[in-house]
Amino acid sequence: MDIIWKEQGFIYNEEYRELNEQTLLLDGRLSQEEAAAHPHVYCDIQEAFAGRELSEGSLENPTIMYIVPNVYWIDDPLATDTLQKKEGDRAPFGMHVNSRSLKIVGLSEKPENIVIAGNRGQSHACNGNYTLFSFQVEELFLANLTLGNYCCVDLVYPTNPALNQQKRTESVTQAQLAFQEGEKLCADNCRFVSRLNLVPVCGAKRALYRNCHFESTDDALNGNAVYVGCDFDFYGNRPIYQATGTGAVFIDCIFRSRIKTLGTEAEQYLTKEGGQIALIDCCYETAENVPVRVDWTKYPLPSLKCYQYGVVQNGKPVILGGGGSEETVQLQGKKALEAYVFEYEAKRYINIENLLGGSEGWNPLGEPEISKKAGKLRIPTFMQLQTDREKIVYGEDAIHVTAKVFLFSGEECRERVDFRLEKRDTVYAELIPETGHSCRIENRNHSEQEKQLVVHACTESGLEAAVAISVEPCLFPAPKLTGEPVMKMEREMGCVTLSYALSSKERTDASEISWYRCDTAAGEGAVLCAVTKRSIPLQCYRLTAADIGKYIKAVIIPRLSGSLPGIAKEVMTSFPVTEDEVDEKYLFTDFSELPDENQPELRRGSWTLDCARPVDIEINSSTFGSWEMDSSIPAWQYGETGNGSKGVGFYQNTQGARLRFAPVLKQYGDMSLTVKADPAKTAGQGFGSAGQYMDFGIKFEVEKLTGYALRVIRVKEASDAVAMALVEYREGKSSYLTALQLVSCYLTGFCVTVRLEGKTLIATAECDTPQPAYQMEKGYAHEVRLESEVSVNPEGGILIWHTGTPGTGGWQNTTMLHSIEVEWETASE
Repeated sequence: MDIIWKEQGFIYNEEYRELNEQTLLLDGRLSQEEAAAHPHVYCDIQEAFAGRELSEGSLENPTIMYIVPNVYWIDDPLATDTLQKKEGDRAPFGMHVNSRSLKIVGLSEKPENIVIAGNRGQSHACNGNYTLFSFQVEELFLANLTLGNYCCVDLVYPTNPALNQQKRTESVTQAQLAFQEGEKLCADNCRFVSRLNLVPVCGAKRALYRNCHFESTDDALNGNAVYVGCDFDFYGNRPIYQATGTGAVFIDCIFRSRIKTLGTEAEQYLTKEGGQIALIDCCYETAENVPVRVDWTKYPLPSLKCYQYGVVQNGKPVILGGGGSEETVQLQGKKALEAYVFEYEAKRYINIENLLGGSEGWNPLGEPEISKKAGKLRIPTFMQLQTDREKIVYGEDAIHVTAKVFLFSGEECRERVDFRLEKRDTVYAELIPETGHSCRIENRNHSEQEKQLVVHACTESGLEAAVAISVEPCLFPAPKLTGEPVMKMEREMGCVTLSYALSSKERTDASEISWYRCDTAAGEGAVLCAVTKRSIPLQCYRLTAADIGKYIKAVIIPRLSGSLPGIAKEVMTSFPVTEDEVDEKYLFTDFSELPDENQPELRRGSWTLDCARPVDIEINSSTFGSWEMDSSIPAWQYGETGNGSKGVGFYQNTQGARLRFAPVLKQYGDMSLTVKADPAKTAGQGFGSAGQYMDFGIKFEVEKLTGYALRVIRVKEASDAVAMALVEYREGKSSYLTALQLVSCYLTGFCVTVRLEGKTLIATAECDTPQPAYQMEKGYAHEVRLESEVSVNPEGGILIWHTGTPGTGGWQNTTMLHSIEVEWETASE
C-alpha cells in the first residue's frame, strides 16, 4: 500500500496522520531522496531511532514513530564481523534509543508485516549475548510490530518473499531483543521472536503485554510483568529464568509446548530458578503423543508459592505440579482472585489498575477507573515470610518469623496473617503466635538429626507463604572410645583399616576419621589424604604408591548422630608402608574420601585441586567472554546436584576447576585413564556457552602442563551436541591432533577412556543414555573412537580441566565426576 502525501502529513490505509517534530514516519521502501523531500520522514531505521527528534517526547506529549510494513534490519544481516560489548553497556547492543516517552506503532493490524530485525547471537557475529535494543525510555508503548532476532530462526515474510532471510546458525544460541530502563512498558499486538534468551523488552518497573505472541526456548521471558491474552510457543522447558519481585502474571494466555519427542525432558516448567507465577484462565497445548507434565519449576524451594485459577491442558483441568503440590495455591472462591480478574455489573474485567495502576491508575488498555468504581483496588498479590536467622540451636532463643504482604507494585500493605506448622513438625518445634503478622518458633527437637521444617502462613484473602528453618537436635554428651583403636594393614586388600568401640551404642556412629601420610613414626610431615564425608566413618584407607616408605596416621573424633564431638585420638602404623603392600600401577577414586579443600601444591602421589585459566585463553576473548574464576572458594565440591547428574559425585565449584595427579615413579610407558561422569546439561551441549571445554588428559608432566588429552567442547555449530578431539599440550598451550567431531553422548552415564598404546593415542567415549531421536536425525555419532600417532614421553600424570562456568544454582553447567581409574605400565615393560 502506497503513502499518499497530503498537507503536513500522509494518508495510509485511508487514514490521515499529521507529521511534526513529535510525530514521525519510517518507511523503508522510500529512497533517501524521497524521504528527504518530506519533513519528519525516514527510510533508514538507524537514522530514525538515533535522531534528535526521537528524544523530544515528554510524558505529557510522547513522540510517536509510525512504521510502514517492511523488514527493517538494524544492521547488515550478512555481516561477518564480531560485535563487541561497549564499555558501560550490560550487553552488546545493536542500537541505543533515548526518549522520555515513545510510541512505536506499526501501520498494520498484522504485526508480522512490520518486522524490526537483527541477526547476531552469542558466538555468532557477536562476543556476548547480542541484544537488538537498549531503550532508555521512561514510558514505552509498542503496537502492531514484530521484534525478532533471526540468528537461530528463519525470517519468513509472506507478503514479500524477497525479504526472507535464512537464520545464521542451526545452533540455538543466546540472541536477545531488548532491555529497557524506565517506568512503564506497554506492548499491544506485538510479536517477539527468537529462541534462547528472548528478552522481550525487559527492565521496566511496570510491564504489560497484551495480545502478543512469543517464541522462545529457555531464560527468555520477562519475569516481572503482566501478560494478557498472549500466546507462547515454548521450544524449551524453562522459558523464564526467574520470576523476580512480586512475580509474573498470565491472564487468558495460551502456552504451546513444542516438546514432541520422547527423547527430551517431557516436563514443561515455567521457571528455571523459581519465583512467584500466577496463571488465571490459561490453557496449555501439548503434544498428544508425549505425556507432557506441567509444573512451575523443577527444583522448588520450600518458600515457593504460585497461584492458579481455571488452568487447562488440552481442554482438561490441570493442577501444576499435580494434586499434592505444596507450591500450588488454587484461587477458586478466594478474594485474592479479584486482584487479577473480577466481575462488575455482570461483566468480567481484568484488574490492570490493581496490578499496574500505581498512584495514577495507569490502565492503558482498559476502561479508566473501572477497578475503582468496583471497589477492587489495593488487593495484595504477594506475601513473604522473613526470619531473623535460619537455624535454631538447641537452648538458644527462638526464631522470629514476620509476614509481609505486598501489592503487585511492591508496596507493602497490612492484612492479618495466620501461621501454622505441619503436624509432623510439631514434634520438633513449637509455634507461638505473637502479633497479627508475626510468630516465634521454639526448638523441641529431641531426635538424633537436625530437622528442616516449614512455617506456613495464609491470609483471609487467600494468599499463602512459607519459609524453611532448621532446628538442631538437643546434643547428647560426646561418646568415649572404650579401649585403644586398632590399626591393621590389610595386605591382600591394599588398605589400612581402623577398628574401635564407643562407650554408647544407642545412636548411629558418626565418628570423624581423617587419614594422613607421614614422613616419620612421630607424625612429622603429615599430609591429609582422606576424610570422612556425609557422617559415614571412613574406617578404611586405600594405599597408593605415594605411601611407600611413609607412616599412616588416623585421627578419630568419636561422635554419635546428634551428639557433641569427643576427644580426638591419633593412631599410627608401627612400620612404614612397603612396596609389596601397594599396587603401584593402579589408582582408583570415587571421590567419597577425597578432601574438598583446594590443594594447589604439587606433590607426587597426591591429588592437586585448584582452579586456573589456560594460558592460551585470553580474558574477554570471543570464546569465553569474561572469566569467572574464584580462587577464594573450593574449586571442587562433593555432593548432589540434579538434572542429568545422578547421585553424588565431585563437581566444579568455579570456572577453571582443575584436578591433577602425578604418580610417584617418574618413568612410565603405556597408560590408561577411565572417567565416569554425568553432565548436568540434558540436551547434550554440556556447557553454558560455545568454546567452553573439559579436557581428560594422560601422559602429563603436571607442573609444566605437557601431555595429551581428549577435549570435549561446546561449539557454536550445535546446541544439542558437543565436539570431541584429541589435543596435545606443550607447556600449557594446546593444539588439536585430530579434527573436531560432533558427538551426542555427553549425557548421563558418560564414560571416557584415554590411553596410550605404543605411539598411538586412543580415546573412546560413550554413554548409558539412549540417543534422542532429534540427535539421531541430525546424524550425530553417539559413541566415538579417536586415534593419533604421538611422540612418546616418560610421564604418567593425569589432568582433568573444566573451563566452563558452574551455571545456575552453582551447578547446572557442571559435569559430575563419579570415578577415575588409572592404570600404568612402567617404561621397562
